[in-house]
Amino acid sequence: MTEELVKKEIAELIAAYEVSLGIHICINDFAGALLKYIPQSNQYHANPYCNFIKNLDAGGIRQMCSGFDNNVIPRQIRLSDRGVWKLCHGELLEYVTRLNNGDVMVGKISFGPYRFDARKHPGLQCVQSAGFTLRDKIDRGMWNLLPAPNAAELAALERVFENLAESLSRQFSRPSVDGCGSIPRRESIDGFLRRRLGSTVELADLAAFLGLSASRTGVVVREIFQMSFAQLLRSLRMEYAKLLLVNTTLPVTRIASLCGYRDPAYFHRCFRKSDGESALQYRRNARRQP
Repeated sequence: MTEELVKKEIAELIAAYEVSLGIHICINDFAGALLKYIPQSNQYHANPYCNFIKNLDAGGIRQMCSGFDNNVIPRQIRLSDRGVWKLCHGELLEYVTRLNNGDVMVGKISFGPYRFDARKHPGLQCVQSAGFTLRDKIDRGMWNLLPAPNAAELAALERVFENLAESLSRQFSRPSVDGCGSIPRRESIDGFLRRRLGSTVELADLAAFLGLSASRTGVVVREIFQMSFAQLLRSLRMEYAKLLLVNTTLPVTRIASLCGYRDPAYFHRCFRKSDGESALQYRRNARRQP
């Protein structure tokens, strides 16, 4: 698989999350191995709120942001099995978690920004900047436009963010991006399809990725997964839809789009056929479970 194709797939995956959740994703590379795959706009905290805060005092505030992001936060997520919520001196809330290459932490990924609200987030465990607060200098008009999910929504978002970080880590952990190499073919097929669940993907696309003919690819898929290409793709999309139904508050129509269904009615028919109940019924029943 060429570097350009990997870069394109990563950009599409990041963009899908940003658009659907209304956030900005920032990836910091510790080892210098990831930057060539990451869109430039996602290598910096380029959201308008961060830019406003940093421009209040181009020297001291930028230095404080850098120290907090590049020293304190990486140390905290190395000590944690999962990511952490961070609260900066600009009262900005972000979720930050690790990117791995195998067992090695090679970078971090940040999701946000969110507006911190003590009434909505009582007892939220977060890493807070030890620096001075900018409370008196914050543009409250801009600050009030930031989303402020409640505690339950933040917990659900954590799972979605960790899922994306895991997907990207699998991408970065591949022994080679120039071909399937020694990667098990099952893992190659599974990873390729999961990265493209929200877009149109055909058997020919998978065949080009594997370097096989379309007919041979169909045979390989059936031999490995005991189902046809269409059945495998539908199964993965239904699995992803269930994850989003349980762990986000996104409307079903938006979830259908993220899972590659441009027609919500067709998504509903496929979901009911797959699970025996509607998507809304599945969401309600799943949330009743402890």
